[in-house]
Amino acid sequence: MSEDTDSETELYGTSPWVIGELMIIISLITPLGFIPGSYDITTSGISLYSNFMVYSLIWVYSMDIFSGYFIAIHPAVLYLTLPLSIFNILYIRQIVRYYKGKSSRYSAVMAGVLSLIVPTFFSLVISFVSAPLQNITFIVPIPIQFIAGLIFLHKIPGPELISPWPGIFKDYSWWIPKRPEWWDRYFSSKSEDEESLSLADATRWTEVEEQDP
Repeated sequence: MSEDTDSETELYGTSPWVIGELMIIISLITPLGFIPGSYDITTSGISLYSNFMVYSLIWVYSMDIFSGYFIAIHPAVLYLTLPLSIFNILYIRQIVRYYKGKSSRYSAVMAGVLSLIVPTFFSLVISFVSAPLQNITFIVPIPIQFIAGLIFLHKIPGPELISPWPGIFKDYSWWIPKRPEWWDRYFSSKSEDEESLSLADATRWTEVEEQDP
């Protein structure tokens, strides 16, 4: 048995790379979260400094009271967006692994949940550590990517393992009927291979056995 056999040939189902490419496109185009603004806590009350910003994997759109700007694929942008999107990337990875038969659907969903929770949690922690009770900046997740992944996971069938070990290909039926007739005449047995034949083939083998003197 060759060790070079690709284990993916042992699975039926949608190509994991098609799902992964669709998830990457969704993550590049649609926003993953936004920062509504910074809040300063003073003795006179709470003040809002508007610096509204929406981000994706490779772009940001920021807007203040007077103007706004859009920046994509820039080192300064990636320095901000990639750390915030680590769990979004992990979500894509787990979905691809699920469709490759290497991960469970549960682990993929949990990675998606973390992609919504972790950025908000860390933004609040950093705000309180850097300026306790003075400045609060938090991230609000936009769950477009998460919902798209859930739709894929629940609407597109996952992989079906059809071989107990690598090296055995998808379908036995192409070679089972090609056995010579004398094989079943002299070595007939109720094996799993014989049981996998169609009803018509099974009937034909029975007739051959009955004609044997």
